[in-house]
Amino acid sequence: MAGLFFADMPSMRPTLLVALSFLFVTLPVPAQETAWILYQQAEKRFQERAYGQALELYGEALAAQPALPEAQVGMARIYRTEGDFVLAERYYGMAITNAMQLVVPEDVYAIRLELADMYEMWGREESYRTQLEAIVARDPVFSNPELAWQKDAMVRLLLDRGFNRVLVLYRLDFPQARAAHRLLGELYRSRGAHENAIEHLLFAAVEQGGRIVEAMIDRRFDYQFTTLDELFVEAAQHADVTAYIEASDFRATLSALAEALTSSGLDGAAGTAAEITASLQF
Repeated sequence: MAGLFFADMPSMRPTLLVALSFLFVTLPVPAQETAWILYQQAEKRFQERAYGQALELYGEALAAQPALPEAQVGMARIYRTEGDFVLAERYYGMAITNAMQLVVPEDVYAIRLELADMYEMWGREESYRTQLEAIVARDPVFSNPELAWQKDAMVRLLLDRGFNRVLVLYRLDFPQARAAHRLLGELYRSRGAHENAIEHLLFAAVEQGGRIVEAMIDRRFDYQFTTLDELFVEAAQHADVTAYIEASDFRATLSALAEALTSSGLDGAAGTAAEITASLQF
């Protein structure tokens, strides 16, 4: 019956095939997909240091999708590499403006850090500080007026009973601001604003220290933090934890905090600074 059916309608099969072929051939590739493919090609060229080809491909990606922040960052990096900070600043700014279009929206913090680093190289200290403060402004504990009491309590505990006690009682969970806190702490310390420096360096150190403690608990379920001395000794038995401590600049953060405390002249600061400095010998 099937053969008779198609025999009676000889033109149907060719017509269907033509229609389907037309559908598949003419269906356009979405502009966003095209832009992303071009962006990935540009990234490959950038990694190969073929900056001219990368720049062209980033430009084509942006022509296909003008608000593609990843490509805008790529353009910024090339101009920065070439020493054209003005154009690099423009493209970093575009990427930050379009941050909600990022595949990973939290990458905006890393973009701001890159821009801040460029400002420091450029000698624009206030712009450098502004970018770091824009990151810290999103810290849910440090910058929330309703939680100002917790920040004050942490600083008071640091001065009264030392860093060890702070790390026993507090945990922070906003790693996006950790580097900005450390850099702001060092900036304020260099300006002589020691109390501001202590706040930022304390937040960076507690965020880092808390993660190291959690890593130790993952490796030894009954682990309990007591002192930095003991933490460094225990961590030395685990190569991956030791590597994380070094990669996170935890010791450098603690050292900067101790220096800020020593210079502050605040009651209790000298004793806490001495405690931290002694722990760094382990």
